[in-house]
Amino acid sequence: GLVISPDELSISVTSGVEEVREINISNPGTRSVNLRIDVEGEIEDVLSLDESLRLEEGEERILELRVNASERGLLTGKIVFRSGNFRKEVLVVINVRTSNFLFDVSVSMPEEARTIEAGENLAMQINLLQVGDDERVDVTARYVIKDFEGNVYLEESETFFVLGARDYIKELPVFDLPPGKYILGLEIIYPNAYATSSAVFEVEEEALLSPADIFRNKTLLIVLGVILVIVLLLIVFFLRRIFRGSGKKSAGKKVKK
Repeated sequence: GLVISPDELSISVTSGVEEVREINISNPGTRSVNLRIDVEGEIEDVLSLDESLRLEEGEERILELRVNASERGLLTGKIVFRSGNFRKEVLVVINVRTSNFLFDVSVSMPEEARTIEAGENLAMQINLLQVGDDERVDVTARYVIKDFEGNVYLEESETFFVLGARDYIKELPVFDLPPGKYILGLEIIYPNAYATSSAVFEVEEEALLSPADIFRNKTLLIVLGVILVIVLLLIVFFLRRIFRGSGKKSAGKKVKK
């Protein structure tokens, strides 16, 4: 009966500067609960919190998270709450940037595009806004797809210049990712500085097509029609060979007699 919120945390921090975030925990049940709290994944060394907590009946508490990251890039992991058979995971993404960053960086996806099927392309909107005086800056954009255990499934990069601002749409192939939640990360790197941004998306199992879906899909209907014609032609071809063979055997028996 424990209520823990939020389910996901996306934290932007400056390298070497401690940030504080909070998680709300309430116990609406009728007995006290002892919670064990663990941090897993790449965030284990950069996120600190109380490792145990006791909540009395009807009590609500705030768990304070202290984040201090020095390495660049995108860090992922989980905060796991356990009590008896109860287990709850809060997914965490930490975006690290330097204090002298030159851009406001954001990566976003429409809500309907955050859930895709395996094999589809992932599309994102990227916005770069130069802070301070506008001047041409050559940057490297690094795109990464990883899970909350820190496993990297895709890495891609490109280099271009930015003057003032740059907005564009980027598509990445999502090959055979198993169903689950993943992080799409963007890291913008320029001389002696970097900034990151990220978004969470989910891969679902490929749904089976219903008869109605098949009839609405013209391309699929054409393919199925071609396959059906080929199968019918093969059946006719083999039937004609069988009948010809049986006819020759009958003629041979008559001549012998």
